[in-house]
Amino acid sequence: MSYAAHLRKSRADLEAERRGEGESLARHRKTLHDLADRLGITIEEEYCEIVSGSRLSERPEMQRLLRDVAAGRWDGVLDVEVARLTRGDLMDQGLIVNTFKYSGTKVITPQHTYDLTDDWDEDVITSDMSMSRREYKFINRRLQHGRTASAAEGLWQSPAPFGYRKVKIQRGKGYTLEPDPDQAPLVRMIFEMYVNEHVGCATIARRLNDLGSRTNAGRPWSNSSVLQLVRNPVYIGRVRWNDRTSVTRMVDGQVVTRREKNAAPIISAGKHPAIISEDLFDAAARARRSNDKTHTHAFAPTRNPLSGLVVCGVCGKMLIRKDNCGSRGSKYDMLHCTTPDCPTCATAISIVEQLILDAIGSWSLMPEIDDRQEQRDQAHRAAIDAAQAHLDKLTAQRARIYAAFEDGAYDSATFVARRSAKDEEIAAAQSALDQLAKGAPLTPEQIIRKQLPQIRRILDLYPTLSDPREKNLLLKTVISRVVYTKPQRSYRGQDPTEHLTLDIFPVTPD
Repeated sequence: MSYAAHLRKSRADLEAERRGEGESLARHRKTLHDLADRLGITIEEEYCEIVSGSRLSERPEMQRLLRDVAAGRWDGVLDVEVARLTRGDLMDQGLIVNTFKYSGTKVITPQHTYDLTDDWDEDVITSDMSMSRREYKFINRRLQHGRTASAAEGLWQSPAPFGYRKVKIQRGKGYTLEPDPDQAPLVRMIFEMYVNEHVGCATIARRLNDLGSRTNAGRPWSNSSVLQLVRNPVYIGRVRWNDRTSVTRMVDGQVVTRREKNAAPIISAGKHPAIISEDLFDAAARARRSNDKTHTHAFAPTRNPLSGLVVCGVCGKMLIRKDNCGSRGSKYDMLHCTTPDCPTCATAISIVEQLILDAIGSWSLMPEIDDRQEQRDQAHRAAIDAAQAHLDKLTAQRARIYAAFEDGAYDSATFVARRSAKDEEIAAAQSALDQLAKGAPLTPEQIIRKQLPQIRRILDLYPTLSDPREKNLLLKTVISRVVYTKPQRSYRGQDPTEHLTLDIFPVTPD
């Protein structure tokens, strides 16, 4: 008869080893070999794995064991306890139980030998697995609560990010970070290049690699690794936890888990010092939102003053410059959509550029003061004052209800009813006040009025510039995007703007 042993080191075993209780797999191996000697059997193969109580799909050694069991290779499998086989969900438990049951393979533990062809043994092992699953969920829930609490306190639990070293907190539990003297200056350099020099992630990555720098994983810098760095609030003294969360779904009958962006991660004040200022970090965020980087190759100069500004009105894709082979000079370079079969037709960049400047020129003629807006602002302030007065009145009424109850004017039931009704009125009044305080979003005209000084500066400075990159950065200070629509082509002798429509959206000032 043939027998095998299954050995698994769990999270609890790792914690025990840290407490000095010895190496778990070695202890379990000795236990199983002693059991085999008592039973007079020989262990011919071991299946060893170091995983927590995760799903069967994440345990290759257990999958290999089940394949061998299903093939009838073993008469019995030794394990220190049933819980070592799985702490997975009902699907995993059912698969393991059925594999051992229909192959006639016994599960042998120091406590009991389970023959799953026997109904009583099947019921017992199923019950034991369910209890193990419940215990695993309780331990995992407690662990996650502890990690969340630590993150809220500003402690650091992950490996140290680039620019920091992980250190033990003196006279306390947990870990925090301290700036790495070699890496912290590089972090500052990355943010300075990204914000003040308007350099994209590809160029920054190339510069870092040229300096011989590598990520903490020992890999060369890439676009994505630089972008992740400038997005990380750790560099302004924050702790971000649960930024991505595991979402499990059934897909074609299979359980699939994906890591997805969490809409509400924990971001708390950390116990570690910042490397950069909040102003610099916020400027980097604004640069990303406003598409401040040009859409050009890292090694090529910017040749399109409208790079990263103009999007197709049909497919929404960014329009790019198409070189006209130099046959007619750079002014005939075209702005076109690269989406296959998109009906949007191209137009010379110089023509679109001039139309945008004409639109900015018309903006500059707008009066700075809007008399009607002043009247609207006064009415809005009056509405806020009235809402606040109404809320104060309701709050005073609730105070009188409490006073009357204390004086014995109401019994408990009447007091509860009156207080509940008043609380609902106060909540509605507070909600109305909050909505008024937010105010209506700015109209395009209001945004333009706030930008008039910069608009007039652009009109004065733009004709003096020759570098397309400088023009591009200047336009992006007042324009967030331009929606380009041109469903028909313009032929020779026709006005190239005949079928062209540009919807220009101003940048909302901070």
